[in-house]
Amino acid sequence: MKRRIMGAALIVLSVASLSYGRELDLDGALDLAATGNPDIRIKELEGRKRELEVSKDKKEFLPVVSARTMYLPKENKDGDDGWAPTFVGANLPLYTGGIRRANLAKSRIDMEIQEREMEILDLDIKEQVVFQYFDILNTKKNIEVNKTLIETLNKQRDRLSGLYEGGRLIPKSELLKVESDILKAEAELYTFEQTLEVEKYNLKILLGLEMEEELTLSAFDYQEVDLSVYEIESNVNTALALGNRADIERLKVERAEQDVKIARAEFLPKINAAAAYVADEGYEDYENDYVATISATWKLFDWGSNFDNLNQSKIGLEQAEIESRRGLDNVEVELRSEYANMNSLYILTESEEKNLAIRKENLRIDTMRYDGGFIGSFEYLDSVTKLSQAESEFFRLQRDLVLSEIRYQDLLK
Repeated sequence: MKRRIMGAALIVLSVASLSYGRELDLDGALDLAATGNPDIRIKELEGRKRELEVSKDKKEFLPVVSARTMYLPKENKDGDDGWAPTFVGANLPLYTGGIRRANLAKSRIDMEIQEREMEILDLDIKEQVVFQYFDILNTKKNIEVNKTLIETLNKQRDRLSGLYEGGRLIPKSELLKVESDILKAEAELYTFEQTLEVEKYNLKILLGLEMEEELTLSAFDYQEVDLSVYEIESNVNTALALGNRADIERLKVERAEQDVKIARAEFLPKINAAAAYVADEGYEDYENDYVATISATWKLFDWGSNFDNLNQSKIGLEQAEIESRRGLDNVEVELRSEYANMNSLYILTESEEKNLAIRKENLRIDTMRYDGGFIGSFEYLDSVTKLSQAESEFFRLQRDLVLSEIRYQDLLK
């Protein structure tokens, strides 16, 4: 009996876990995407690879130790065959003309660029989350409107059917028209419901959630967006001094400068130190010995190839400087444009909210008039369509306002 009770309890717990749902507001969804999105996790792994690249370049300053062994046959003086160490040595480049330092600097710059690109990727993910979030809210509202529409049309059909069957002078075509409107509304409702499922799946992928997990989204209030905290002139200075995009432009120039240093280093000599211990390999004519050397190599003539490499790197640096200046100008232009866009969208959203309230009140009045037979289906459906359009426009403006603020904030980072 006890086992049955325990089994039943496990089943209840399993069902409860399967029906577990998650409720999110917009900020919660954005925070979740910052940690759970697959693309962000992949980019984080790329960052770890960059760190290892820096570690590898640091080790270029350390000596390389190597050993050699060989098989000694029975003919050796000891009379035993087998493997024995014959060489242990270390090699250290003392001077490479600055190539190692330049390569290490490039690796560090690449890692910094990757870290800042990570922030930009985070913006792309946020934009996708915002799009999906408001698409879901809009689709849910369309479902609500359609359900209300179907309910009202069913009442009208029942009223007209009663009048028609009671012998009143009601054209049958009017009844059939309402039935046709019901079928159309039911088809649209089914389409919206399927669209909602797909949109939720897409959002779950962006958030890194399981497909089976129930997801409920909270409504958004555009008045949470506070534009008074932004001051365009000081924000421009911040973006150009500390922003990720501005930093990337400057880092690209620094990387090109390191390429010039590497090209110049090819004109300088390379100095190398080595030390080794050579073991007695077991033959009479071979004895143990220590060896230490310092060597220098200098490429004196290569038909101008090094000059070509140097000129190429200088051209690359000039290109990077031009692109950097253009990139910084674009940052300022984008910031000012986004600031103006935010303020315009806020005003448009306020206006559309008032229009939406008017459409809702108009539909409420038209619903009563339709139920009372004072207006026909065409006028009533037109009122429903206008409300639906106002709802969609209101969600679109809120979405665009949020996106504009996110992009503006990203330019400041």
